[in-house]
Amino acid sequence: MILWQQLKLLRKESSKGRQASWFKIIEEMMLENRSNRQLKPEYMIPNENKKALQASLDSCSRDNRKREWIVLKSLKGKEATSLTIRKVVTYTPKKVLTEY
Repeated sequence: MILWQQLKLLRKESSKGRQASWFKIIEEMMLENRSNRQLKPEYMIPNENKKALQASLDSCSRDNRKREWIVLKSLKGKEATSLTIRKVVTYTPKKVLTEY
């Protein structure tokens, strides 16, 4: 089960502030172990959840005052082999120049 902050960020809202009381009640009902966020067996689904929350990809900002970071995924075949985090230096519609 995701955290309250993760839910707020997926909905593109600020994650500051207190956790909603309705979310606390749902957590208490569904979580078996709060430390590792393990769900109770009756709430687990046997197959992959095709309706799970998906993070949307944002484009780089045109504001040069912002120093943005991107995550690059290197592919070998169809599987992702590694993730690399880089800082954006300059951005054009077709190219992004990054540095470590």
